[in-house]
Amino acid sequence: MAVLAVVGVVLAAIAVGPFIVRVGTEASAVQPDNVGWIRANVVPGTPRAQAYTLLRSRGLVAYNLAFQKGKATGSGADARCDWSDPSSAAWPRAGQRAPLQDGACAGPRPDLRAPQRHPSVQVRVLGGTPSIACRTATNVGITFDRRDRVDEIHVGRPVPVCD
Repeated sequence: MAVLAVVGVVLAAIAVGPFIVRVGTEASAVQPDNVGWIRANVVPGTPRAQAYTLLRSRGLVAYNLAFQKGKATGSGADARCDWSDPSSAAWPRAGQRAPLQDGACAGPRPDLRAPQRHPSVQVRVLGGTPSIACRTATNVGITFDRRDRVDEIHVGRPVPVCD
């Protein structure tokens, strides 16, 4: 009986296997496409506002975590700062001040540099892998010059992301 169960699992894996590979292959095409698209369209000299418009058109978001507002939780010895919501760090502007933090989040975020006059941004581009549970993410860094135009694009290595 146990042998039949193992054979059934192996046959199911063979039947499902090509589907998993095909789905992973199709999904992985998204990531290189967005990374390549950023390189082709968000080029040095592009003004920040135009770069942001271009990124939004692809459903991408530019972040700089130095602008993230923490959420104070707990009190007394249990006071903590929750940094899990990066939405406040999206689309930083030239000359933008860092948010005022309170409670357990008071002061600058300890793991990051202070915001710059012309803040750089990170764009996280998601892609797929031959696995249903995991995919890859590539961080694309964009720096801006003193005129607030794109200076450089830096593309990181894809890393696995398993939810």
